[in-house]
This record gives sequence, C-alpha cells and structure tokens, in this order.
Amino acid sequence: DLDGYYDEVIKAYKKILKDFQESRLYILGFGNLTEQLKKENIKNVTFTGWEHNPENYLKKSSIYLSLARIDPAGVAVLEAMSMGVVPVVSEGVGYNYVVKKISKELVVKNTGEAAIIVKKLWNDKRLLEKYSKKAMEISKDYNKEKSLKLFKKAISLI
Repeated sequence: DLDGYYDEVIKAYKKILKDFQESRLYILGFGNLTEQLKKENIKNVTFTGWEHNPENYLKKSSIYLSLARIDPAGVAVLEAMSMGVVPVVSEGVGYNYVVKKISKELVVKNTGEAAIIVKKLWNDKRLLEKYSKKAMEISKDYNKEKSLKLFKKAISLI
C-alpha cells in the first residue's frame, strides 16, 4: 500500500515539472489514493499498478523518489541503486542511512527539498552520473548473502 508517500511524490513532481516539462513520473503499485490522484490528471504521470518487472521502469529512470512518511526497510531503494538509479528519499525511509553513503543531500525533509535536489541533479549530468556509479557500488554491499550473515550475527548476540 503506497498511500504513505505517493501523494508527497506527486507534490514534489509538480514542482519539478515546472522546469522539466519533458520529465516523466511512473508510480508503481497501488493504494487508496490512486483513483483520487488519477483524477488530478497531472501531465506525464503514469500509474502502472502492480508491476512484476519493475526493472523495466528503472531502466528508463535516472531518479528514484521515495518520500515515505514511514517505510521501515523497503528494498525498492536498493533495487533502484543496483541499477544506477539515484535515490532521493525522505528521512522516513528505512534505508536512508544507505542513501546517505552516496550523499547526505539525497535524504530530504520535505517535497520542496526533494524538488530542489532532483532539479540540481538533472542540471548537473556529471553529478548525476557520479551519484549513479556510487549507488551501484554501495548497493553491492546489500545482497542476500551479506544480509543473512549480518542477521545471523545479530541473532547470536541476543
């Protein structure tokens, strides 16, 4: 259920759209607000519903935007990073500490900050590429094997 944040993503995107009218926003998943937000008919916003292959959208993307009020540990952030998609996330995203390893400026407090950093990245292709490479490199540390090893170690300490 994505109701916890995609209304915030839409607010940020409306600010971004003013300067980047050719941009696209894909909202994958579903929630109670979907129908209400669809009725707003916002330019270049596509609601896909459930996607079995989200990587098809990630391949088209440069920014992964998650402005969750609270999201304990959504793995989608790491999936995006592994494909070189630069994450811009709220402080409520559980993996924000991983995103901070790319750059602290990618963890935002509100929709205004989110729009500012996305515009900055799209205006500075070198910085976007730098963060993209760093995201891919950092995401390698968050694979199944390493996660299981850390979990077993944590359990053994209890």
